[in-house]
Amino acid sequence: MLDFPRIQLFIISVISLLLLAIAIKKWHWYDFLLIVGLVSGLVINSVFLFNYTPLVPVDVPTAKEIKASDNQLSLLIANVK
Repeated sequence: MLDFPRIQLFIISVISLLLLAIAIKKWHWYDFLLIVGLVSGLVINSVFLFNYTPLVPVDVPTAKEIKASDNQLSLLIANVK
């Protein structure tokens, strides 16, 4: 359900974490709980966002590597990632 705004949530979490670390002068237990929540959200979103970076290899082989035989039906399906 929340796949669409992952980049926005990641950026908002980073900004919130930085502002929280700067703004708090006296730390309480609930401040640490909030930081743990923000860091866990950053980790979860970065795991999903990592798949869309150039660091992950492409799973689909190129069309040049696939050779079709004479009695084979080819079907092209395109999807927007």
